[in-house]
Amino acid sequence: MNAIEEILAGLEQFLLAVSTTSLSYDELSPVQFVKDIFEQIESKKLTWTDNVTYVPNIIHLFVFPTRVRKLQEVETIFSSKEFYQYIYAYIEANNYKLFDFLHTEIDILPGIPTKTKSGRLQGRYLPRLEWPNHKQTPSGLDAMVEATASRIIKVTHPLTETFPLALLHPINACAFRDYFLIVKSLTYLGRSRNVFSDKKEVLMPNDFAFARTSDAINKSVSRRHAVIEFRQELFFLKDLNSRCGTAIQRYINGWQQFIAPSDDKGIALANHDVIRLGNALLTFRYIYPTEVPKLMRKLLSQGWLEPKISQDLKTRQYNSLFLFSKLIKYFENGEK
Repeated sequence: MNAIEEILAGLEQFLLAVSTTSLSYDELSPVQFVKDIFEQIESKKLTWTDNVTYVPNIIHLFVFPTRVRKLQEVETIFSSKEFYQYIYAYIEANNYKLFDFLHTEIDILPGIPTKTKSGRLQGRYLPRLEWPNHKQTPSGLDAMVEATASRIIKVTHPLTETFPLALLHPINACAFRDYFLIVKSLTYLGRSRNVFSDKKEVLMPNDFAFARTSDAINKSVSRRHAVIEFRQELFFLKDLNSRCGTAIQRYINGWQQFIAPSDDKGIALANHDVIRLGNALLTFRYIYPTEVPKLMRKLLSQGWLEPKISQDLKTRQYNSLFLFSKLIKYFENGEK
């Protein structure tokens, strides 16, 4: 068995294992799911400068109607590093590249799935790999691609909407990204990236998302907990009717104070504030243009800009350096 076959078999075994817990075999159809994922990688790969081959980084999962709790379980499985590691391994084994992190989007399909002649469902989870667009950018830094004749002809980054930028970092909770750079005017924070209403509608995804783990800290974060809004050159934290509340821990004259947003205007964040969402803590700090190159080099050296999976440092640095290169150049040229 060669390396590619081992990766395919490994992902299939992973899906078989989860189908015995959260999902039924008929719902998931592990063999067909694996086939669809890797066939799409091959059919949607594109070349760019120096004939380097890139593949889409968004896994768009279409799900037939089911319970909200099941949808949340599905998101946990298909946004996990255990799932992603097989996709990354396949990409690396074929010497392909990514512009940004893999991430999963979920949408609900209308109706019910059809059945086979044996009476089994044909599967409830249909994956589709997609190139990112401006609506699917979790941090404002995803590449937007125009592709013609199987080649990438242009890669851009959305214009940053904040100045300065700001950086979030979780202290005691498990988040999908350990370092999150705020570049948009509205940044939603909550538990899970995809947020579902009680009517099984997909709401606007969270930007900074905590994983759906069973520990008390992560469970204290609501599905849509708070929002950071940039206006008047300041960042304001607002609570969104969360279950366990939102507050800021700030040291003033050597004394620690807790400040809760009291109205719709929110409270202005100060550099090095600690944001408390329920029992989850994360740091907030301003990032000024002159700091960006140094910050990126530091985070790259620590391996923070890519998921912590089995992937060599050179590959992580190459992908991440490309991701931030235009942003750094943008600031250095004084275009803001």
